[in-house]
Amino acid sequence: MAMIMNDRTSAVAWRTIRELGMKNQNDRLWNGEYYIQLPGVPSRIDYNYNKGCHSDQLLGQWWAHMLNLGYLYPCERVLQSLRSVMRYNFKGNFKGFKQHPRRYVMDDDGGLLMCSWPKNGRPDPFIIYADEVWTGIEYAVAGAMIYEDLLDDARTIVKTVRARYNGCRRDGLNSGPGGNPFNELECGKFYARAMSSWGLLIASQGLILDGPTGLMGFKPAWQPENHRSFFSASEGWGIFIQNRSKNRQVDRIELRHGRLRLRQLVFSVSNEGGVVATVKVNGKTVEAKSRISGNEVWICFDQTVEVPVGGTVEVEFRKK
Repeated sequence: MAMIMNDRTSAVAWRTIRELGMKNQNDRLWNGEYYIQLPGVPSRIDYNYNKGCHSDQLLGQWWAHMLNLGYLYPCERVLQSLRSVMRYNFKGNFKGFKQHPRRYVMDDDGGLLMCSWPKNGRPDPFIIYADEVWTGIEYAVAGAMIYEDLLDDARTIVKTVRARYNGCRRDGLNSGPGGNPFNELECGKFYARAMSSWGLLIASQGLILDGPTGLMGFKPAWQPENHRSFFSASEGWGIFIQNRSKNRQVDRIELRHGRLRLRQLVFSVSNEGGVVATVKVNGKTVEAKSRISGNEVWICFDQTVEVPVGGTVEVEFRKK
């Protein structure tokens, strides 16, 4: 944002903080399986988890992926951390487990604990909320897993959440007197953190979006060979479709409401040997430049392309 505002002094300051944070966190907090915490001074004891495996440890990475900022930490460590979260924090049921201070799941329910201590070192007093299950965290962790191609683990978590909220009354839990089956419990009724579920769509379709600059793209992790999903942009919404075969890929944007103003498109392709791109807007071929960066192909228009309601943008990639 500082660069957009041409505030270079602030931009340098914030970038320095980011880069130092990435380095120091990765160097000091990695224990071989996941990232731990080194409490600051002074600190609140009931906020510290120390050597614990916290389900929220990659919250920043999840957010960075949605903003197309790349990796904050080495990709292999991000992958291992998520595997550790699934290994240590996911429970198929909570029989015999004391949920404290609040009970949000039935004994027969499954869910993802906030924090666990697989290598001992649990603080006393322990961090509040560690023994609870929040859907907002479960959705965020599943979204982070989608970006790392851990699709089976992500589906397991989401299916477990939805099995809890399947329309049956849920009496005897905290924050939700009345047993409303659609009340995803946390600090309050219908708690806002559950809206992190929207990130599942963004991760699955790999949406890249910067409305003011006219940038839009998709890098679907979910069924990239035959993908179809709803998308929302700055000024409109519609359907994105991708079909991929051995030598051909077609990406299609169908605008159902509002408008799109585009200057750049980006898609993920298999580009061994290179690809040739053909771009059509509302069925007519248009001139555009393309460049390849890794497995991404960027399509650049000489001037802004406006897509009205009912309009389409279709890009066909063929291997050379």
